[in-house]
Amino acid sequence: MNRRLPGKNLRHNLQPGQDNLRKTDKTENERMIRKLIRQMLTAQIFSALTVSLCLLIDSIMISRFLGEKAIAAYGLANPLLLAIGAIGTLLAAGVQVVCSKALGR
Repeated sequence: MNRRLPGKNLRHNLQPGQDNLRKTDKTENERMIRKLIRQMLTAQIFSALTVSLCLLIDSIMISRFLGEKAIAAYGLANPLLLAIGAIGTLLAAGVQVVCSKALGR
């Protein structure tokens, strides 16, 4: 009877056919991780495209209805808005890494 104890390496207690189970588990884990990464990447790309589309629509609306001075002010503020968005994306990515590490322990 092989019992698994937390924190112990039981490689020496494996039966002859159990090495294949570990390799199968590893490939299934890799597939699951790839799937999760694709899902997160898709969400981040969609988020970035949405922000870009909003900024484009804002600039069109401002130039059409508010005039030259307003679009000039928006043009000066736009890099600041992009920097704030980049910081938000950076923080979100960092939080995802920390949460993934915490869940993996």
